[in-house]
Amino acid sequence: MANREMLQGLAQATYDTLEAYRRAHETAHASALRQTLERRISQRTRTVNMLNEALAGRGGEPVKDASASARAGDLIRAVMDAFQDGDEAAAHRIETAESDLAERYDSALADDRLDDAARRTIERAARDVHEGESFGHVLDRQYG
Repeated sequence: MANREMLQGLAQATYDTLEAYRRAHETAHASALRQTLERRISQRTRTVNMLNEALAGRGGEPVKDASASARAGDLIRAVMDAFQDGDEAAAHRIETAESDLAERYDSALADDRLDDAARRTIERAARDVHEGESFGHVLDRQYG
């Protein structure tokens, strides 16, 4: 049960960042940034799909929508508002969101209650998340 709940929470948080990337893509000003965001959207979609498959295998519900807190504005609105202020502010907000997500994955991997299958899935997803964190740092340096 703890493994499924851990996967569910990570899938939701990862989906929320995917939705933020989608919204960021809609409002980005620079074409290079839009292209880069398209690549991140593609990769993040694959990660969410992998987590959803693991959830389904454990009888969990796949995540198909942003969480209530993301929809209410915690992440998605912050990224969109940042783009209203320019690509620089948005790049910083993406970096912060990616770092927060990476910390969440690191905490999950430190949990000794994870079974081997859940750990392997989370490790694979964490690679994408850490790539996203690196992407966030690059964005912040480039646009910040």
